[in-house]
Amino acid sequence: MGKMRSLVGLAATALGLCVAVVAQSSEKFSVINADGPTVIAFFPRASSLQPNDDSNEALADFGFYWKSVSDSLGQMGIKTTFEDGESFYVRTGGKTTLFTPKGGNCGFYLVERGKQPRLLYGVMTDSDLLYETKHYFGLRVSDVLRDGPVKGKAQTADVPPRAEPLPKVVKMGQVYYPPLALRARITGDVRVKVTTDGERVVIAEAVVGHSMLKPAAVDMVHTWQFEPHVPMSFEVTLHFKQSGDSQCDALSLPVSVRVEAPNSVTIDAVPPLICDPSSTITRRRRWLHRLWPFHQY
Repeated sequence: MGKMRSLVGLAATALGLCVAVVAQSSEKFSVINADGPTVIAFFPRASSLQPNDDSNEALADFGFYWKSVSDSLGQMGIKTTFEDGESFYVRTGGKTTLFTPKGGNCGFYLVERGKQPRLLYGVMTDSDLLYETKHYFGLRVSDVLRDGPVKGKAQTADVPPRAEPLPKVVKMGQVYYPPLALRARITGDVRVKVTTDGERVVIAEAVVGHSMLKPAAVDMVHTWQFEPHVPMSFEVTLHFKQSGDSQCDALSLPVSVRVEAPNSVTIDAVPPLICDPSSTITRRRRWLHRLWPFHQY
């Protein structure tokens, strides 16, 4: 009987220790209640950086982009919070999960009840974070811009799309053919997903196309201006072509631009020809010598 009492006492002591450890760990890490759509920005090293720490620059960029986008997310009904601890708890629908960033990296934790959380590691620009948030929560950016935010409720894809005519491009920045792609004779189409604010492009992302053509396509689309219209999202296609006879100075020649539709633009360049300057000079001298054989060149 005494032995049984000892075992019961040991079990009770062990249980008490477990409860104490759990309580201590709960106090050590913050608990975030994700009752609705929530974006958590985390930078585990933020509170321990030294004045000359190399991570200060990354933290500055991280904080700059987060500040510029967090207000917009809040107006859309998305809860935002910042965590600088090593780990934190996320409570969603009665379930609590401990999250510890891998390798102490910064990033974003997107969570909503009934959905698998999504992790985005690294510093992200405001436009990239808005794009990722839109896709995770099913937000329609065009409807948010058109109708304004709804307090306390995120606008989701349940809102029926509105059939609006595509806006007309009234102004473009410099149009060019990427020099490396031109030299490599790379051609093809690049599809760019565009979101406007009613006059200008606010988000542009290349979804399909050659890797050497995508950056130039996004760069050019960002300079477009449209006739006033209802803010919307749509895709545009940039056709990169090379036609005509190859020329030595093709890289310095202007490209031909044809706007075939509000969402279709063709960029046509003359294919380059690799020329040997010395051979060109020699041929020129021979030609001149035939005209004036007695002249010294």
